[in-house]
Amino acid sequence: RLLPFLAAADPGPAAVLRRWLAEGGFFLWLILLAAGVGLFIAIVRAIWMKRSDFMPRALVRDLENLENDPRALERLRTLAREARDRSPLARITCVAFQGIAEDLPDLEGAVEARARREVTAMHWGLAVLEVVVTISPLLGLLGTAVGLVHVFTGLAGETKDVGMIALGVGQALTTTIAGLAVAVAAVVAHSFFLTMVERSAVEMEALMHRLVGRLAQANRASAQE
Repeated sequence: RLLPFLAAADPGPAAVLRRWLAEGGFFLWLILLAAGVGLFIAIVRAIWMKRSDFMPRALVRDLENLENDPRALERLRTLAREARDRSPLARITCVAFQGIAEDLPDLEGAVEARARREVTAMHWGLAVLEVVVTISPLLGLLGTAVGLVHVFTGLAGETKDVGMIALGVGQALTTTIAGLAVAVAAVVAHSFFLTMVERSAVEMEALMHRLVGRLAQANRASAQE
């Protein structure tokens, strides 16, 4: 007889989830919505980063060996055209070669403008993650404050039961816990993606400076001939 009693007294996960959602109320649903948006951004960025090759190894290798390998420029042109659909570095490299072909007076400016566009595109979704990080704990605190108001308002004309007050406070803190948990997860995702973007941007800037210098040198040499 004891086992059925324990089974009845121990609610299943579905019942616990329903009770948790009911206790959290409107603000908990807002926090869950923010969590869903943050999860969607993280998944999309992870898939995009897997399919997109920011820094193709062959392209980086030829950019680093421009001074030592006279045939590196021709290989770079071919590699950049092949990888331009999936690599920001390849697209910037194509702009550099196009600028030389069109004899642009400000080649470095054109390359920098394209690089800024690519880096801006690489930041996609990070601003939304920042919003999730900011508003999730605030929504949690707001939900807790509203819950505490309901608790103490409901006890105004009744017998002051410490146990009832403790239960109400515990239920009100549900949104704070949820908001902090969502914010922590969003901070981790945002920091990870931002670090990768900044690291790639710094490497691309150094490589493009090297490429522009090498192209300008080759252009001057061909002009003298």
